[in-house]
Amino acid sequence: MFKKLFQAIYVSSLVICSVTSVRCQFRLNDFPSSTKSYIGFRFDDDFLFLGNRDEQYTGGLEIDFLHQIKTKVKRNLFNPFSGGRRYFSVNFGSELYTPYNVSDSLIILNDRPFSSFIYTSFGLIAQSKTSSRKIIFDFYFGVMGSDLPGKIQDKIHTIGDSPPANGWNNKLMNTETILPNFRLIYQRNILIVNHIKPTLFNSFGLKKIHFLNLGYYTSNLGIGLRSSLRSHFDSSEAKHTIQLKKPIKKSSKARWELYGQGLLELVGRNTSLQGLPWMDSPYTINRDEIIRHVWTIELGINLNYKQLYLNYHIKARSKEFIKYSKTWHSWASISIGRKI
Repeated sequence: MFKKLFQAIYVSSLVICSVTSVRCQFRLNDFPSSTKSYIGFRFDDDFLFLGNRDEQYTGGLEIDFLHQIKTKVKRNLFNPFSGGRRYFSVNFGSELYTPYNVSDSLIILNDRPFSSFIYTSFGLIAQSKTSSRKIIFDFYFGVMGSDLPGKIQDKIHTIGDSPPANGWNNKLMNTETILPNFRLIYQRNILIVNHIKPTLFNSFGLKKIHFLNLGYYTSNLGIGLRSSLRSHFDSSEAKHTIQLKKPIKKSSKARWELYGQGLLELVGRNTSLQGLPWMDSPYTINRDEIIRHVWTIELGINLNYKQLYLNYHIKARSKEFIKYSKTWHSWASISIGRKI
């Protein structure tokens, strides 16, 4: 039942995406501020950014739902901020990985193996009263080894000039395996500069990010920085806040933000490359060939109009393993959502 539910969600999501083949990379749940409830859909694809093709992380999709928790509880591990806002989150998604040559039906021993991950997650997002800090807890339960993603990608590649995806018979896992995972993210504002006109921007922000993933699917930890330029004033607090001029309160139905983000990840385990300790597969990448420090760079734009939310961003990830893998791999993503 559990596996069939995953598969049904995956198929329906692909129908919504039409003919787009679609890794959500355990993203940093970015959603419109002051949201009570939010529902959104996001998909990643190599072809959403120029000069890419199906290889390495070839794409993913995710359906998000968040709802603000109004019940007051005492301060504890899952309610670290007194007087702040808390959200319950549910996500359904998938990730697909392929080698450089997706049409080769023979065993490929010198590149990333074919693999997929279909998952659901349940989590809690807590923000401080001044919105200066945010903590995200997520529990993921996913399936690797399903035949469904490969069959769908193969069908999609019969449309247009895409090469046929013949290699999914040689996927990393031949049996469906359920893998649990836990994620923790902590964000804190470092600097906010408001009212920086006469430019097009009304505020600049800088925040630091710490994250940890533990589980059978991926185990890593990392740190990063995120900077942003916004069309509106930032009312949250930071360790350093600068008001260049007395803010003028404006009510605008349209808001936008340009941002850049850099993360350094220290890799303990990547099952999409290494497989599981107890499995025997000819497609796994040897642990000695896994690169244990990986950089991820993201550039994007967030747009808000009334209740609608739109995000487009480009990501680039440094080399994850020795052998064929390119120095950097890039893809893009689009998110569409609505406050409800």
